[in-house]
Amino acid sequence: MTKNDDVEQRPAYRTQYFAALTVSMSAVGAGAVLGFNSPASFQLRVAHTGANGSTTNQSDDSFVNVQQLWPSYTANQGADFFFNATDVRATSHDEIVMSTEELSWFMSVFALGALVGGLMSSPLMNTVGRKGTLLASSIPSIAGWVMTGFGRSFPTLLLGRVLTGLLLGISSSAGNAYVGEIASSDIRGLLGSFFELFLVVGIMLEMVVGAYVKWQVLALLSTAPTILFMLLMLFNKESPAFLLMKGKEEEARAALQYFRGPHYCIEKEIADVKDSQKEAQEAKFRLADLKKPYIYKPLIITLTIGMFSQLCGIEVLTSNLSTIFRNAGSDLSENTNSIICIFLEIVAGVMAIFLMERVGRKTLLIISSIFMAASHGSIGVYFYLLEVDEAWTKMHINFLPLVALVTFMLAFGIGLGPIVWILVGEMFPPLVRETAAGITIALVWTSSFLTVLSYEHLHETLHTYGFFWVYTCICALCALFCATVVKETKGKTLEEITKMFVDEIPATETETSKRDVQAS
Repeated sequence: MTKNDDVEQRPAYRTQYFAALTVSMSAVGAGAVLGFNSPASFQLRVAHTGANGSTTNQSDDSFVNVQQLWPSYTANQGADFFFNATDVRATSHDEIVMSTEELSWFMSVFALGALVGGLMSSPLMNTVGRKGTLLASSIPSIAGWVMTGFGRSFPTLLLGRVLTGLLLGISSSAGNAYVGEIASSDIRGLLGSFFELFLVVGIMLEMVVGAYVKWQVLALLSTAPTILFMLLMLFNKESPAFLLMKGKEEEARAALQYFRGPHYCIEKEIADVKDSQKEAQEAKFRLADLKKPYIYKPLIITLTIGMFSQLCGIEVLTSNLSTIFRNAGSDLSENTNSIICIFLEIVAGVMAIFLMERVGRKTLLIISSIFMAASHGSIGVYFYLLEVDEAWTKMHINFLPLVALVTFMLAFGIGLGPIVWILVGEMFPPLVRETAAGITIALVWTSSFLTVLSYEHLHETLHTYGFFWVYTCICALCALFCATVVKETKGKTLEEITKMFVDEIPATETETSKRDVQAS
């Protein structure tokens, strides 16, 4: 083989990087949905304190009453939480004022949209394609941000948040599927890591911009990443695998040639995709398959890790970083502390790319969970001492909340954060991968909704230190589960991973079932 022949057998990377970075813009938009909570909740809590002078809610006791500069409205405080909140009146400062319960819903309801988006993603991807699904998810997202920015009634604001959450659920599924199908095998892992990284970038951008603008303005500015994504996505091709599935072989060949370069031979890839789709059509998934150990065991592991990825408190922390630092009496501004934490989560995401295949999934999960438990425990100790002796605590250990939260963000970013999505892609045989991914995404965002919704109530009931000690116990349970149940998949092919669970099938398993396993 000549040198020129060798060059021609290497795929071109430019179009693949462009496609992956384009999808990453949707991840920035999804990150904006998550990051919006921190500056918005902080401003709304200050408005609540300012409107009531003093409050009996313990969570509001540490907030200062500052002059508000953003235009807004208030719901009748005696009105029913949802349906009767449409009657609004302007306060003397023209502010939106939410009760504790209303604020909990406003901060958490995006996760219901993400849940619906995750469940919608599978049928949408099979109907309008990966590219079409991603483009379609952008429209409700933009509409949701506009409703959040201009909304003057509580139901309108809630609906806006639900619509923005759709992008989060759909892009996490369709975006990763699209990149996985257009990427060549030698850079698939690298391109696949972009999504989580840019998701955190979106969170940080919201916090940076939110430090300088009103939350309504921030909502309108949050449309920018999604609009840019829509424009860029128009220049990308549809997934070749989807086109082949729809019988459009000529278009599939053109798309694959676009992603691999004009001189690359695509025949083997086309043949492999055809064979894979033929096998999938011959082995249709049935609900009864969930009873088989090689399917339900990895499903239980992945679902549990997905649940822990939210119950560890990541969404509660990112949604309330400014509030936590204000309550802790940090020397730095709450916005500066929040930005430092999120920036370091980005650094951790970069580190995870290099550690994943060197250290291993299971080891990183255990280390991540232990350090997150220690971080929650340390913050709980700080707030307990703050109640016992505020002057001594602020004088001697006022650095502790920042150090603990930085540790938490680094630990989450190298372990529990990215690994849950990796497990979704590699733990299941192809027969159930799409269904299992949908179930996992649904559980992840259900857990996210419940944790953010319960924040205000747990905070008031358990005190701040008790609240963090609850999450200490959850992270400790996660470490125990990872150490005793999770299997290591580092360095294993998809076939070898499936075989780990096949080997556990009892001898009484029929030959037909075993053939089904191998077909998967």
